[in-house]
Amino acid sequence: MADVLTRIRRDHVRVKELFKEFDGFGPQASATRIKLARRIIEQLAVHDRAEEATLYRLLRSRAAEREARLAVLEALEQHALADELIRKLLSTDPMEDEFDAKFTILEQSVEQHIKEEEARVHPVARMLLRPEELDDLGARFEEAKKQVAV
Repeated sequence: MADVLTRIRRDHVRVKELFKEFDGFGPQASATRIKLARRIIEQLAVHDRAEEATLYRLLRSRAAEREARLAVLEALEQHALADELIRKLLSTDPMEDEFDAKFTILEQSVEQHIKEEEARVHPVARMLLRPEELDDLGARFEEAKKQVAV
């Protein structure tokens, strides 16, 4: 059974692949790009909610050291920014240039979040949580993803 950090990294790889696929389509493939953008948005929303309900909830309660707390809180703020961008995207016509501009910013934001989360939050999790807890959180993370309504 994979621990929560392994499962999160797998999601990160998948979403980066989807962004790359999206970037490979030009404006002439608008229907395909729209479907792919919706898929990316859905996966991000599900991943973020599940991550917050499992890993981040536990880390917030355990992170006593300032640097660890800041790493967790900053990652949660990045989730909130992504949520705001997603709300804006959902109310923007996908055929308009504004959609592409917002989607590019979302992609850049997610890329930055992934780098910081894997470099700062994952080490905090390994420091604060026992291997059995990380394994248990992995199963709970997958279950939480199934429960998230998009």
